[in-house]
Amino acid sequence: MRAQDAAVAGRRPAVVDVDAPGPRARGRARGALLGERVAGLRDEYARLIAAAGAIDLDASLERTRATVAEWWPDGAAELAGLAEGAGVDERDAWLLNARTELLAETRRHGSPSAARECSVAVRPGIAGIQTWDWHDHLAPYWHPVRCRGGALDWAGITEAGILAKIGVNSAGVGLHLDILLHDDDHAGGAPVHLVAARILGEAENVDDAIAIAAEAPVSASSALTVHDGERGVTIELSPAGIGLVEPRDGWLVHANRFQTPELRRGERDDPADRESADDAIAREALLRERTAGGPRIPDSEGLLDLLDTAPEAVGRLSCVPDPGAGLGDRWHTLATVVTRPSQRCIEFVAGLPRGGAPLRGLAL
Repeated sequence: MRAQDAAVAGRRPAVVDVDAPGPRARGRARGALLGERVAGLRDEYARLIAAAGAIDLDASLERTRATVAEWWPDGAAELAGLAEGAGVDERDAWLLNARTELLAETRRHGSPSAARECSVAVRPGIAGIQTWDWHDHLAPYWHPVRCRGGALDWAGITEAGILAKIGVNSAGVGLHLDILLHDDDHAGGAPVHLVAARILGEAENVDDAIAIAAEAPVSASSALTVHDGERGVTIELSPAGIGLVEPRDGWLVHANRFQTPELRRGERDDPADRESADDAIAREALLRERTAGGPRIPDSEGLLDLLDTAPEAVGRLSCVPDPGAGLGDRWHTLATVVTRPSQRCIEFVAGLPRGGAPLRGLAL
C-alpha cells in the first residue's frame, strides 16, 4: 500500500497565495497563479462526468449560475474573475465548482452511487483531521491555498479552480468536508464547494457557519464539520433539509453516511454497490472505536495514526485503488489534512497519513 502511494506521496504542491481586494480581483489573481492547471482539471472532470452518464450539462450549469448569482453574488464574481485569470471560459469555472452536483445528476440518471471518500475526526476546541480520498488521476491538481483580501483570511487545500474545500480562517473556524448521497440529490443548486468557500470567508464562529449553510439552496448532499475554539458540529446538508450532529465522547466523526435520523431515511443506497455502504459504516465504527473513552488531545503524529489503516482492513480510513479498478472507481487518499483553528493553521501530508510524506504546515 505504501509503495502504491509513492507517486501521490511524492508530490509537493506549492502554496497558491492569493491577496487581492474584491471577489473578482481575487478570482483573477488565483486564476493567473493556477494557469493551465484549471483547463487541465476541467478536461478531467468533463471526462469523468461524461463517463458517469449523459446529462444536460449546459442546462445544469445555467441553473447553478442563476442560483449562486442570487444566493452569493460575490462567489459568482470570484468565479468570473478566476476564469479570466486562467484564460478559460466562465462555464469551465462553474463546471469545476459544481462537479459534486453534476455527478449527483448522473446518479439520478442511473450511474453508480459509490461514495468511498473522506473520513473525518474532530476534537472540538483542539484539532480536526481528515483524509481526502478521490480519483487517483486527479492527484496533480490539488494544492494548498492561502486567501487574503476578503472579510476573513483563510488557508486550506482545494483543487485547481475550485474555490474551497478544507481549511481554517482568521476568525478561528475550521472546516472539514465529506460527501453524502440522498435520493433527492440533483444539479442546479448552490455547490457545496461554494458553501465551504463562503463559510471560510465569512463565518466568525460555528453559529455563523450553521447560518450560512442553512441559507444555502443546495441541490446535492454533503457533511460540513465545523469547529472553533469552543465547540464543533457536523452540518449535514441535503436538498431535503439540514441536520446537526453534536459530538459524542468529545469527538465528531463522519464517513459518508447520514447520522441525523430524518435525513438518513432518504439516504441513497445502491443495491448494486453494497460494498461502498458497508465500507462507510465500517469506517465510522472504527473511528468511534478509536475515539471512545472521552477526549484526548493528540499531537499531529497521533492524529495521523488515528486515520491510518492497512489495505486489508475492514473500514479503510486511508486507501489506494483496488487492482484493476477503472475510471471513476480508483479511490486514493490524495491528501491528509489537519485543522487547528485556535492556531489559525492547517497541517497536511500528500497521500496516506502514514505514507512517508513530510508533514507540512500553512499558517495565516
